[in-house]
Amino acid sequence: MLEGEILDVKQYPTVTSTLWAAWRLMPRFLRLKVYQCIMHFGGATSSSRVTCLPFGLYAKHGPNTSVAEALATQYVSTRTTIPVPTILDVLLDSAGAPLILMTRVPGTPLGGMPLTADELSDAQLRAFSDTVAGWLAQLRQLGPPPSGSAVCGFMGTSIMSYRIDHSKNVGPFSSSDEFHSQYCCTLPPEADPGIRALAKRIREKPYRVCLTHGDISPTNILVNEDYVPVGLVDWGCAAWMPEYWELTSSIYCRQLYLGWVHIFKAAVPQYEEELAVEMELWKFISPW
Repeated sequence: MLEGEILDVKQYPTVTSTLWAAWRLMPRFLRLKVYQCIMHFGGATSSSRVTCLPFGLYAKHGPNTSVAEALATQYVSTRTTIPVPTILDVLLDSAGAPLILMTRVPGTPLGGMPLTADELSDAQLRAFSDTVAGWLAQLRQLGPPPSGSAVCGFMGTSIMSYRIDHSKNVGPFSSSDEFHSQYCCTLPPEADPGIRALAKRIREKPYRVCLTHGDISPTNILVNEDYVPVGLVDWGCAAWMPEYWELTSSIYCRQLYLGWVHIFKAAVPQYEEELAVEMELWKFISPW
């Protein structure tokens, strides 16, 4: 599974498919050693787990890196038009930790651009929201989940979510109802009574479970010089989550950045009540 089933290099622009296929015939330990040596001379990125390599490549290796991230990235790349990295190789080191070799997606993280989302023009915000809305609509059409209606990680296993817990994975949960019964989704008695009543009502909805990036942030959305999104990276939190989760998780910890909030409320406009419940939860629930 790690070596050939998930990899598709037809779109890789700098190495022909024939040469890359020949390289992939080399023993795993040799390829791993080569990648590790190159990483010593690679460039730093905004993530301590990601190293910039020559020839437009990136390597991801370290805590919380998983094979599931490579599988989710490849799944999205072959079933949508969302610009994501092409996964070239996945190898396990001597400790069993994955090293993912992938291509660079052209563009600059929004967080590294001169303007923040709060400073974009109305036209730029509209173009940004429209692009994100198109991406999310494609994600929401994928499926079905591997475990029926379960709320779970991409492969049907546990979930990595910085909104829920920064230190460990959680779940999987058999249904949205079970997920919503967890501490991380339960308002305490001291919460706003009106929001508690709202939460009780909306938790009775039969939510669809959708493929969710789960960590959309200004560092994971790449834009061009006109601030149009051109790439979505870092699929480590990809999971099958209740349909509102992409909206609420993208705004989590960024609710004061009104431009960012506007982008996602315009892209996924139908979950105002769920967002209100989540924002009340954030006052009491800490993932640390």
